[in-house]
Amino acid sequence: MSAILYSVVSHGPLVLCEYSGAVGGNYAQVTQELLEKIKIEKDARMSYVAEGKYSFNYLVRKELVYLCLAEISAGKAVPFAYLDKIARMFEQQHGVAARDTSARYAFNADFAPVLRAQMEFFSAQGSSKLQEVQESLDNVKNVMQENISLVLERGDKLDDLVVQSEGLMDTSANFRSGASRLQQKLWWNDLKTKIIIAAIVVFVLLLLLANACGGLTFPECS
Repeated sequence: MSAILYSVVSHGPLVLCEYSGAVGGNYAQVTQELLEKIKIEKDARMSYVAEGKYSFNYLVRKELVYLCLAEISAGKAVPFAYLDKIARMFEQQHGVAARDTSARYAFNADFAPVLRAQMEFFSAQGSSKLQEVQESLDNVKNVMQENISLVLERGDKLDDLVVQSEGLMDTSANFRSGASRLQQKLWWNDLKTKIIIAAIVVFVLLLLLANACGGLTFPECS
């Protein structure tokens, strides 16, 4: 289905030309009711949402109304770009005569093909824009998925670092415990060495003293 479905040019409620694409429903009746309410005394532009899936968009230029029915997915940019284009074309070709005529569909034979051609052109433009938006969304989605994968991978690496850190902490604790035991062992070895040296010194002194005093009972020194 085309983005722009129906288009009309009018002078107030008087329809000067129209073209309808593949759309059903009472859009023509709703359009006529809307045209009767639009004030043409000053230029304006407006958009109304209908049934949650269509939008009526119109321009008022020099007392002429340019209106189109579009799918809601077309947004506002495409319908109003279309209306701007047909407003310029219609004003150049029929502007003066259109404001003077009182005949309904007076310019249908001449300008309805223009409405159709421009509707098809801008509908294709709208589809292209939607495709570009979808591609952009897909690209963003892919980038986000890659970023999430990187974050998850980084999380795994952080978990590995935590495990490694815990291992280092255990190793450090074991090292401190081993160092403490080694220090105690070295202290005891040093103490034993000092005791042995002291004992040897005492023994040597006793031998020297015994030799000087005439024997182990120290007879000459008593």
